[in-house]
Amino acid sequence: MLSLLGVLVVWSGGCNKESSPGTAPGARPITAGTTDALWAFAPSGARLAVVVADGALDPLHGGALRALADLEKEPGGAAIAARIRKEAGALPVNPLDPAALAGIGIDLAKGAALFEGTGGKVAVLPVADAKKLLARFGGTSQGGVDRLGPMMCRDVSGRYVCAENQASLELAAKKGGSSQIASWPADMRGHIEVFVSPEQLGNLPLQAPQGLRAAAVFERGAVTVRVHVTGKPTGPLDGVRGARSVLAAGLADKQPVGLVLINVATLWEQLKTKMMAEVATVPPMPGGVRVSDLIASIKGELVGHALPGRPPRGLARIGLSTDGPMKKLIGACAELAPRAPPGVTLAPKGDHCAVTVDPAAMGAPAPGIPALTLDLWVEPGALVIGLGDHAAKSDAKPGLAPFAGELLAGQWLFAAWGRGAVAGGPILAALRAQDPTGGLVEWAVHHLNELGVAFGVSDDGLHVVFRLRTLWANPDDVIAAVETALSHPAPGAPDPEKALEKVAADHPDSPFARDMQANQAGLTAVSFATLGTMAAVAIPAFTKYMARSRASEARSSMLRMSLGAGRSYAESDSAAGAPGKPAFPAPSAGPTPPLGECCRQGGKCAPDPTLWKKEPWTSLGFSMDEPHVYSYEYKVIGKPGSTDPPYGYTILAHGDLDCDGVYSTFSMHGEVDPNAPGGVNSPSTVESRDEME
Repeated sequence: MLSLLGVLVVWSGGCNKESSPGTAPGARPITAGTTDALWAFAPSGARLAVVVADGALDPLHGGALRALADLEKEPGGAAIAARIRKEAGALPVNPLDPAALAGIGIDLAKGAALFEGTGGKVAVLPVADAKKLLARFGGTSQGGVDRLGPMMCRDVSGRYVCAENQASLELAAKKGGSSQIASWPADMRGHIEVFVSPEQLGNLPLQAPQGLRAAAVFERGAVTVRVHVTGKPTGPLDGVRGARSVLAAGLADKQPVGLVLINVATLWEQLKTKMMAEVATVPPMPGGVRVSDLIASIKGELVGHALPGRPPRGLARIGLSTDGPMKKLIGACAELAPRAPPGVTLAPKGDHCAVTVDPAAMGAPAPGIPALTLDLWVEPGALVIGLGDHAAKSDAKPGLAPFAGELLAGQWLFAAWGRGAVAGGPILAALRAQDPTGGLVEWAVHHLNELGVAFGVSDDGLHVVFRLRTLWANPDDVIAAVETALSHPAPGAPDPEKALEKVAADHPDSPFARDMQANQAGLTAVSFATLGTMAAVAIPAFTKYMARSRASEARSSMLRMSLGAGRSYAESDSAAGAPGKPAFPAPSAGPTPPLGECCRQGGKCAPDPTLWKKEPWTSLGFSMDEPHVYSYEYKVIGKPGSTDPPYGYTILAHGDLDCDGVYSTFSMHGEVDPNAPGGVNSPSTVESRDEME
């Protein structure tokens, strides 16, 4: 929920560092450095700190509301917005309702902070009227100190400060914590600032670590996040420090609209020897090039840039320590051609090799994506790969974006950045054809104008920067014109491109006009590169999260069933037909619904009350009243050949989460224990098999 709200905030118009025409409602200017007064309340030796600047909450909150309202109007967005509103409305105080927040004394113009130290937690709440807050949550006040649940609170110089104990509250009131950020450089200050102590980070390969520092700076419709994990790199990080690549020299003058920078030369050198040994016996390639010589010639550097205009065009350079092997390989282009895979053709062109890639012939999921034309050649110190008409002149001058300039001047292991506007064409058509949300993905693409990320290792630790800018960086009249163009493209036009070009022409000084000049090349390339990298990490983690989330259904349902079994045992005189003897519900039953039924219904079983209106489910007081993915089984345990009631039970849950015929199974046991309360022991812990199947 927090991550989604963060996205909504950025897309909404966010915060302004300076006033600008068409400021979104509630988006007040924010002055940098307004976190100092809040850091003063930090306890000595704080392990964790999150500080939000004065004036930041109001525009962030207003921006989130605006984005939510816009989302409701878009295809596929209404259901998401409704779910967010439902979740917010179920909370004790609806955070999306300004009146509800004001009703408990919250003032969004104030800053907020949370600190955790050895003495407990300290919080600075954005409260203007503490009486309303106490009245809403049943707090009390005595002797100038308020009690709000487990927290003790008081007013300190106009700030409402709370702590878990009196000692921590008194220390916070002395306001001696500003030294916590005295050493932070100016570029690590922001509207939201975070600190995590070295102890909380665990064992990182850093000498003399000083913790993690992070700062988010908001602008209208944009955010830049910087993270610095401080300490001297050791162990595996010692040999992978980033460096500024010579291949990037002069690139700023070309005003690129997309960048990809990779400089892992030191790490590459460590891998080379092993790789060369593994390919030592591989037969030579065309041109007599040995694979080991080719690997030895590569330096581990790559610099790519996209140029303005459409279709996509740009250049990439891969650093070479010696040109000979690669020159021979490019010179053997004609010999390589017969070995090319389907959809790829090679043709010699002087000392160049022309490569054409046909996505349709390679089985592209969406039709209409045009063939890509690549031009490969070797220049001193680099293999050059040209995309499209890379040598053509262009009148488009979108200017060098500040974030791109920062990346080009820095020392990064990896950096990717792009800007522009995806107004139409085959890429958009492909996205539209594959969009499972009914239009929400296309809407998001139209509203994304800049995306960048970089990671580096330097002498003072690890550095990460992230940049996101959206359509809401523009004045309101530009946003309204773009939204109209997206909703009503020119008559007979499949895409809103012509209408968007007119918006750019009518507002030539707007960020949107410069993004239209940049077009889609940089943004498309960096989006796929960055999202692909992130997906490699995020998708497995998300899959596990979803599996665990669905597993919570099984665990909670089994617990309900176990409690029902214990209650029925305690209340029964003879549930199994033996007078005077308490018993567990009987008979055994399930799996209910039958195994495979949820997959036959598309992955989730619809609730069916008729399944549970018989024993043992009625005595257990158990039924599934919401859509579910597991089938449930109840087994009674008795002595073989005995007429005595069952002395125990086993509960099982079976789920085929991805409908591949493999089931995850959870089990829980309980039995009679005369010495336990109610005569039944506590149920066993839940055991699982193939939980993540």
